[in-house]
Amino acid sequence: MPDSNRTVIIGVNAGSSSIKLSLYRVDRETPPELLAHAQLDGIGSHPHLAGELADGTVVTDEDPSSEEVPDHDHAMSAFAACSMSSSMPFSW
Repeated sequence: MPDSNRTVIIGVNAGSSSIKLSLYRVDRETPPELLAHAQLDGIGSHPHLAGELADGTVVTDEDPSSEEVPDHDHAMSAFAACSMSSSMPFSW
């Protein structure tokens, strides 16, 4: 049974050519705890996808082609693919 006192929040920051995601675990007794973060810069030109766990473990560091990530919709798909194929603590 899920713990009703624990929640996971994804913070999203979308700019004109980048998307950054941070995953936090929150509960009623402690401050938010960063679990992981990832970012995709250079959307539409020279994309770079990087993600790591809170302890600094790199889970992805890749350069998809601009054809693979021409826009923000495709960037979100790249995040989803990364989370499904890596040890990121979340999936879409």
